[in-house]
Amino acid sequence: MLLLTFQAGSQQYAINAKSVQEVIPLVKTRELAGAPDFVSGVFSYRGTLVPVIDVTLMLSGKRSAEHLSTRIIIVKYPEAGESGNVLGLLAEHVTSTAGRKAETFADPGVATPGAPWLGKISVEEKEMLQIVKIEDILTDELKATLFVASKEEAL
Repeated sequence: MLLLTFQAGSQQYAINAKSVQEVIPLVKTRELAGAPDFVSGVFSYRGTLVPVIDVTLMLSGKRSAEHLSTRIIIVKYPEAGESGNVLGLLAEHVTSTAGRKAETFADPGVATPGAPWLGKISVEEKEMLQIVKIEDILTDELKATLFVASKEEAL
C-alpha cells in the first residue's frame, strides 16, 4: 500500500494515500472562537470552506511549526451513506511517501482509547511508521460541529 508520511514530534506517521485528495502548502486559516485547540481554523479551498485539524498537536501535544515542509493534507472525510466531506490535516515534514505491505503492520499491543485514530505499526529497517486512521480522527460531536455548514441551507 502507498502511504503519505509525516512527522509529529520525533515519531513518524502515515495515512493511506487513497484518502489524500491533494497536498498543499501551508496557508493562513481563520481561527474559530470556541473550537477545540487542535482545530486550526478554516480556509477557502476551491470555493469551499474547509476545516483544518492540527494533527501534530493531536499526536505530540505541540502545534505544527511553520517549516517549509509543513503542509495541509486535503482528504475526503468518510461519512456513512454520503460521499464525504473535505477536511484539512495540518502536519509537519510532509515530504515523502512510503510503500509498505499490509502484512508488515502489527497491532502495537497497547490500547489507546483516547486516540482511536492510531492504527497499526510497521517496522522496516529500524524505522517505525504508525498509521493514522482518517475515519476515526473526529468524534461524532466534532463531525457535527465541523461539517454543519455543508448540511445547512445557504443564507
